[in-house]
Amino acid sequence: MGKVNVWLLWFVVLGLGSSCSQSSDIASQHVLFSIAHQRIALQCQLDSLHRVARQTWDNVADSLQQQLPVSMPVDERYNMIHVRNEALIKMFMVYDSLPETTQFMVEAAGEKDSLLNVSMRGIQKEVMELEKKIDSVLHQVRLQKTAQFESIYQALRAIEQQSCSSK
Repeated sequence: MGKVNVWLLWFVVLGLGSSCSQSSDIASQHVLFSIAHQRIALQCQLDSLHRVARQTWDNVADSLQQQLPVSMPVDERYNMIHVRNEALIKMFMVYDSLPETTQFMVEAAGEKDSLLNVSMRGIQKEVMELEKKIDSVLHQVRLQKTAQFESIYQALRAIEQQSCSSK
């Protein structure tokens, strides 16, 4: 959804407020929509980190595919190629016979994966906190502005439907 549609939704929701409580309604809606946009931005960061981790281990798998001995048992070969964990890869007996460059790639991927996981956990925690805030504000809207709740909720859903590529 483009920015024009988001603004259109914003103006539609703004038009729903009563004249006396309009500024309070606008403030709570602004907070809600702002939190929703923050959540989307964090989710996009999380998606990006997942892609980086997946690509890192895909590169390791490609290297292992080329470097593992043909004589290696098929099941063991498959498992070693598809494991996405440095410690588990190092447990295979053939690991020590791999070229140093491949071993370094596995170790670097493990370190990178650890750092990515720390970042992802932090972002996931922030997303959960924002989701709690959204739920709290929505609950207040439902209690105080029952007639407006559905339109506000639908506008919020439209914001949350945005993909990372439309940001």
